[in-house]
Order: sequence, then C-alpha cells, then structure tokens
Amino acid sequence: MLALDKQNVRVRGFVMPLTLNAAGRVESCVVVRNTMICCYGVTPEPNEWIVVSFRDPVPRMPENVPLFFYGRLQVGETYENGEFSGLYRLECVAASPRPLRSVP
Repeated sequence: MLALDKQNVRVRGFVMPLTLNAAGRVESCVVVRNTMICCYGVTPEPNEWIVVSFRDPVPRMPENVPLFFYGRLQVGETYENGEFSGLYRLECVAASPRPLRSVP
C-alpha cells in the first residue's frame, strides 16, 4: 500500500457518511468493503476502511450499493483529538455507481 501513497486511485466499496453540512450534503465518509460494519456487524480492522473527504460536499449516497471513488490516496496513520482514525485517506474528486471513463 505504501507504493500507492499520493497516487490517484479508484476504490470500490460501501459508504458510511461521517459528516454532513447544514444542507445535508456529505463532506466526509468512510468506505468499507462490505455492509457488515453497521450496527450488529463486525468491527473492521484498521486496514479495512478508507476515510474519504470531498473537495465539494456531495448529495447523500446509497449505503447499500457499492460505489467507485476516485482521488488521491494518502497512506499513513492519522489521529483526530488524540484518537486513531485510520491508515488510509482519500481526497475524492468523483464518486459513481459505475466505473467512469474519465475522471475530472
């Protein structure tokens, strides 16, 4: 994964919104490989999720359909308020239910 640090990538997974703005648009989310993280599911390992931030907030996305996310990947431990928040971050420029032929 270190070889992908600061590279443009395409990631496929399920979305779980983290932050919404006042208009209800998604500012950041977590992308996971399956929907079992929810409520009664299994806690994912640190290498099984990506924290995604959007340049411009996007409308809410379906949480039960896998989506494709495009952007620059950052690899390395991150902490928020002293708490571990993940190993991977993606600065997302586009998200789609289908693969895109070109990325903005």
